[in-house]
Amino acid sequence: ENIMKRVIGVCKGVAILAMLFAGCSEALSQTVDEIKANNEFIWGEGKGNTLSEADREAIDQIVSQISVTVDSKFKKTIEENAAKEVTEKVVFVMETYSNTTLDSTVRVVIANEPDAHVLRYIKRSDVYKIFTQRANKIQDFVRSAINAEKDLRVADALKYHYWALVLLKS
Repeated sequence: ENIMKRVIGVCKGVAILAMLFAGCSEALSQTVDEIKANNEFIWGEGKGNTLSEADREAIDQIVSQISVTVDSKFKKTIEENAAKEVTEKVVFVMETYSNTTLDSTVRVVIANEPDAHVLRYIKRSDVYKIFTQRANKIQDFVRSAINAEKDLRVADALKYHYWALVLLKS
Protein backbone atom coordinates (compact mmCIF):
# COMPACT_ATOMS: atom_id res chain seq x y z
CA GLU A 1 0.00 0.00 0.00
CA ASN A 2 2.85 2.46 0.85
CA ILE A 3 4.60 1.55 -2.37
CA MET A 4 1.43 2.28 -4.32
CA LYS A 5 1.09 5.71 -2.67
CA ARG A 6 4.72 6.49 -3.52
CA VAL A 7 4.26 5.44 -7.14
CA ILE A 8 1.12 7.59 -7.43
CA GLY A 9 2.98 10.52 -5.82
CA VAL A 10 5.89 10.17 -8.24
CA CYS A 11 3.47 9.98 -11.19
CA LYS A 12 1.72 13.14 -10.03
CA GLY A 13 5.09 14.90 -9.69
CA VAL A 14 6.13 13.81 -13.18
CA ALA A 15 2.80 15.00 -14.59
CA ILE A 16 3.21 18.42 -12.92
CA LEU A 17 6.78 18.74 -14.24
CA ALA A 18 5.60 17.79 -17.73
CA MET A 19 2.93 20.50 -17.63
CA LEU A 20 5.47 23.07 -16.43
CA PHE A 21 7.93 22.17 -19.18
CA ALA A 22 5.16 22.30 -21.78
CA GLY A 23 4.25 25.80 -20.57
CA CYS A 24 7.88 26.93 -20.69
CA SER A 25 8.49 25.55 -24.16
CA GLU A 26 5.29 27.22 -25.36
CA ALA A 27 6.51 30.57 -23.98
CA LEU A 28 9.96 30.11 -25.51
CA SER A 29 8.56 29.06 -28.86
CA GLN A 30 6.94 32.45 -29.49
CA THR A 31 8.16 33.86 -32.76
CA VAL A 32 9.47 37.36 -33.22
CA ASP A 33 6.29 38.30 -35.09
CA GLU A 34 4.13 36.94 -32.27
CA ILE A 35 6.06 38.97 -29.71
CA LYS A 36 5.74 42.13 -31.79
CA ALA A 37 2.01 41.57 -32.28
CA ASN A 38 1.35 40.75 -28.61
CA ASN A 39 0.31 43.84 -26.66
CA GLU A 40 1.65 42.27 -23.43
CA PHE A 41 5.17 43.16 -24.51
CA ILE A 42 7.19 46.28 -25.15
CA TRP A 43 9.91 45.47 -27.60
CA GLY A 44 12.87 46.98 -29.38
CA GLU A 45 14.79 45.78 -32.38
CA GLY A 46 18.41 46.50 -33.16
CA LYS A 47 20.86 45.90 -35.96
CA GLY A 48 24.60 46.37 -36.00
CA ASN A 49 27.95 44.93 -36.97
CA THR A 50 28.22 43.22 -33.59
CA LEU A 51 25.72 41.64 -31.24
CA SER A 52 26.51 44.25 -28.59
CA GLU A 53 25.72 47.11 -31.02
CA ALA A 54 22.44 45.51 -32.06
CA ASP A 55 21.61 44.74 -28.43
CA ARG A 56 22.29 48.34 -27.36
CA GLU A 57 20.04 49.68 -30.12
CA ALA A 58 17.22 47.30 -29.15
CA ILE A 59 17.50 48.26 -25.47
CA ASP A 60 17.59 51.96 -26.37
CA GLN A 61 14.31 51.53 -28.25
CA ILE A 62 12.67 49.92 -25.23
CA VAL A 63 14.10 52.47 -22.82
CA SER A 64 12.92 55.39 -24.92
CA GLN A 65 9.39 54.03 -24.65
CA ILE A 66 9.30 53.61 -20.89
CA SER A 67 11.72 55.73 -18.90
CA VAL A 68 12.94 59.27 -18.50
CA THR A 69 15.43 60.05 -15.77
CA VAL A 70 16.39 63.46 -14.50
CA ASP A 71 20.01 64.38 -14.09
CA SER A 72 21.45 67.66 -13.02
CA LYS A 73 24.78 69.38 -13.02
CA PHE A 74 25.66 72.25 -10.75
CA LYS A 75 28.50 74.68 -10.92
CA LYS A 76 28.68 77.00 -7.98
CA THR A 77 31.21 79.82 -7.74
CA ILE A 78 31.68 82.27 -4.93
CA GLU A 79 33.72 85.38 -5.62
CA GLU A 80 34.87 88.09 -3.25
CA ASN A 81 35.99 91.43 -4.61
CA ALA A 82 38.34 94.00 -3.07
CA ALA A 83 35.44 95.69 -1.26
CA LYS A 84 34.74 92.37 0.49
CA GLU A 85 31.46 91.94 -1.43
CA VAL A 86 30.58 88.33 -2.08
CA THR A 87 28.98 87.23 -5.33
CA GLU A 88 27.54 83.76 -5.62
CA LYS A 89 26.74 82.23 -9.01
CA VAL A 90 25.02 78.97 -9.60
CA VAL A 91 24.90 77.49 -13.06
CA PHE A 92 22.24 74.85 -13.30
CA VAL A 93 21.65 72.51 -16.19
CA MET A 94 18.68 70.16 -16.23
CA GLU A 95 18.78 67.26 -18.60
CA THR A 96 16.21 64.62 -19.28
CA TYR A 97 17.32 61.50 -20.99
CA SER A 98 16.29 57.92 -21.36
CA ASN A 99 17.93 55.62 -18.88
CA THR A 100 16.94 52.61 -16.86
CA THR A 101 18.09 49.18 -15.89
CA LEU A 102 16.12 46.56 -17.73
CA ASP A 103 16.83 43.38 -15.84
CA SER A 104 13.65 41.72 -17.04
CA THR A 105 14.25 41.94 -20.78
CA VAL A 106 14.60 38.86 -22.92
CA ARG A 107 17.00 38.82 -25.84
CA VAL A 108 16.34 36.98 -29.08
CA VAL A 109 19.20 36.83 -31.56
CA ILE A 110 17.64 36.91 -35.02
CA ALA A 111 20.95 37.02 -36.90
CA ASN A 112 24.54 36.68 -35.71
CA GLU A 113 27.55 38.82 -36.56
CA PRO A 114 28.68 40.43 -38.84
CA ASP A 115 25.14 41.61 -39.60
CA ALA A 116 23.71 41.17 -36.11
CA HIS A 117 19.98 41.54 -35.57
CA VAL A 118 18.52 41.40 -32.05
CA LEU A 119 15.05 41.67 -30.55
CA ARG A 120 14.66 42.64 -26.88
CA TYR A 121 11.33 42.59 -25.10
CA ILE A 122 9.83 43.04 -21.67
CA LYS A 123 6.40 42.32 -20.26
CA ARG A 124 4.32 45.41 -19.67
CA SER A 125 3.57 44.09 -16.19
CA ASP A 126 7.29 44.26 -15.39
CA VAL A 127 7.32 47.90 -16.42
CA TYR A 128 5.03 48.55 -13.44
CA LYS A 129 8.06 47.97 -11.22
CA ILE A 130 9.98 50.67 -13.07
CA PHE A 131 7.15 53.17 -12.60
CA THR A 132 6.89 52.27 -8.93
CA GLN A 133 10.57 53.15 -8.56
CA ARG A 134 9.92 56.41 -10.41
CA ALA A 135 7.04 57.26 -8.06
CA ASN A 136 9.32 56.60 -5.10
CA LYS A 137 11.94 58.93 -6.60
CA ILE A 138 9.32 61.67 -7.04
CA GLN A 139 8.35 61.30 -3.39
CA ASP A 140 12.04 61.53 -2.40
CA PHE A 141 12.39 64.77 -4.39
CA VAL A 142 9.30 66.25 -2.72
CA ARG A 143 10.60 65.29 0.75
CA SER A 144 13.96 66.88 -0.08
CA ALA A 145 12.16 70.01 -1.26
CA ILE A 146 10.15 70.26 1.94
CA ASN A 147 13.28 69.82 4.04
CA ALA A 148 15.06 72.49 2.01
CA GLU A 149 12.10 74.84 2.53
CA LYS A 150 12.29 74.27 6.28
CA ASP A 151 16.00 75.15 6.19
CA LEU A 152 15.23 78.26 4.08
CA ARG A 153 17.27 76.89 1.16
CA VAL A 154 14.94 78.27 -1.50
CA ALA A 155 17.10 77.36 -4.51
CA ASP A 156 17.33 73.75 -3.40
CA ALA A 157 13.60 73.60 -2.66
CA LEU A 158 12.79 74.89 -6.14
CA LYS A 159 15.27 72.47 -7.71
CA TYR A 160 13.74 69.43 -5.99
CA HIS A 161 10.17 70.53 -6.73
CA TYR A 162 11.12 71.02 -10.38
CA TRP A 163 12.73 67.58 -10.63
CA ALA A 164 9.65 66.00 -9.09
CA LEU A 165 7.46 67.82 -11.62
CA VAL A 166 9.60 66.71 -14.58
CA LEU A 167 9.49 63.08 -13.49
CA LEU A 168 5.77 63.30 -12.80
CA LYS A 169 5.08 64.63 -16.30
CA SER A 170 7.27 61.93 -17.86
